[in-house]
Amino acid sequence: MTPALICSDNVLVAKLLAEQLSGSFGSTRITIATSAAEAQAMICEDTFSVMLADASTEETIPLVRETCSETAIHCLVFGLRRDAAQVAAFAEAGAIGLVLREADLSEIGNALHSVSRGECECSPWVASALLRLVAGKSRKPAQVSADQFTSREGEILRLLDAGHSNKEIARELSIELATAKNHVHNILRKLNVPSRGKAVAELRSLGLIEAIGSEQRRL
Repeated sequence: MTPALICSDNVLVAKLLAEQLSGSFGSTRITIATSAAEAQAMICEDTFSVMLADASTEETIPLVRETCSETAIHCLVFGLRRDAAQVAAFAEAGAIGLVLREADLSEIGNALHSVSRGECECSPWVASALLRLVAGKSRKPAQVSADQFTSREGEILRLLDAGHSNKEIARELSIELATAKNHVHNILRKLNVPSRGKAVAELRSLGLIEAIGSEQRRL
């Protein structure tokens, strides 16, 4: 394996990990960076095949995203919490190795063997979290169109897009708060999403906020 880069602001952890990897990978040269900025500078100046990034180090997600998108370096993230959102963020950034913080040094070393070959490696808990995320996305409607929403729902969608609360929507449209809440609930149900923010994000990604506005202007 060609040189490896470890990025962690915990120098003791980085040194212990470097010692473990030196024993596992023989003469491989291992370099330590104590910040994301230092790691980025080293990547520009040297050649690495893998990077081990500490999830608790500041700016690790942007570092992993940039490294995976702009280089051929394989990224392994260690020190992850049992937090599905954090796991998903690193997976979406491009990391192919995801190791929880309770893993010992030998487990990280074993994971690195797989990652160095370009293979995905993660714990059963991480795999389960990612599968639940994929399953949740697959439950969304295959097709969503502007005509699925009533004219009132269209008005509410535009107000949601503008960041209005339920109280503000009720006041703006001169309707009862309970009525506004009911309309918002119906919108979430039609989109099969859990929150107002996700509803707006879904409609924006499909270009339907504009489509609904255009439909209403024709009425």
